[in-house]
Amino acid sequence: MFERRKSYQLLFITLVIKKYVRDDVNFETMQTLRRKLFQRIKDATRGILYDIHGLIWRQESGGSGDENHHLHLVVFVSASRRDHVTACDELGEYWVALTRGWGDYDNSNRYAHSYKNRWGVAVGYLHRDDDEKRESLRKVIGLYMSKVTQAPVDRDEDDKLSGRRKFCAE
Repeated sequence: MFERRKSYQLLFITLVIKKYVRDDVNFETMQTLRRKLFQRIKDATRGILYDIHGLIWRQESGGSGDENHHLHLVVFVSASRRDHVTACDELGEYWVALTRGWGDYDNSNRYAHSYKNRWGVAVGYLHRDDDEKRESLRKVIGLYMSKVTQAPVDRDEDDKLSGRRKFCAE
């Protein structure tokens, strides 16, 4: 990502389904919603979706493995977005609209300071020369986004649980 641009605003958001409808959302439904979101990002011509240049994602389920499906995203957004907390809220609100009110979100950018002792602060403005913050980002990706726990039980061998996408037109 840093070969294309020297800096980004990094967002770390968890997209969830509201508790009262979680039983109605299985792995395949969450996959469909994820694909729809990624297609909307790809096709965007304005707003927060247009400002997304790439992302790393991980789909999980909580509990016994067949419930509480959710999606973790590390999102690389245009550095021209000055307020990363608000940008993360905008993306979350888009998710709520996309899911027709079934969705909700957890904006981890709002609590960036709480991650300092865990893996470091890997959200907000990140310049390619900021080695400390880039190392924190590597830890988030390696320790959190790549974990093997919480895999949905209702998936097939061919179902992807994580990945990365670039949305740059360059």
